[in-house]
Amino acid sequence: MARPFFPEVSVNGHVIDRTLIAAEAQNHAAPPGKPGWAWQAAARALAIRSVLLQRGMALGLNPTPELNEDGLRETEDEALVRAVIEAEITPEPADEAALQALHAKEGDVRPYEEARADLLAAHEMAAWGRAAQAYIGTLVSKATITGVTWDRPDGAGAKGQAGMR
Repeated sequence: MARPFFPEVSVNGHVIDRTLIAAEAQNHAAPPGKPGWAWQAAARALAIRSVLLQRGMALGLNPTPELNEDGLRETEDEALVRAVIEAEITPEPADEAALQALHAKEGDVRPYEEARADLLAAHEMAAWGRAAQAYIGTLVSKATITGVTWDRPDGAGAKGQAGMR
């Protein structure tokens, strides 16, 4: 039996509405004639969002939506994802040796003391990215997710990760 082009996607038994995936797909690039690439990218994004929301509910979090940097109020789901991130993710702190190594690697011509604030910001951003990726990877690997491929269409991806179907 042939696999459906746009299969039903579920996370721990919760089905993600196809109209939400279709709307999200508009935010993902795909080559001409390859709408399935955008669909799968959207399905992965919404599956990750669902895992984070489920984790927030399991933790009993009930955050109040806040204003973002543009003055727009978060949705309740956005607030819950933010609360999960704040509660569960701790990036590695920077140390002077790491900052000095980054300064040398980047080839910054400014003296280290002048560049330190920028280096610290770059280190913190990278540390948050690594910590978030590891955390989300753990949550996804423990979830039962169907209808999503975790490989990129060009063959590069996260093949064979436990819990990802």
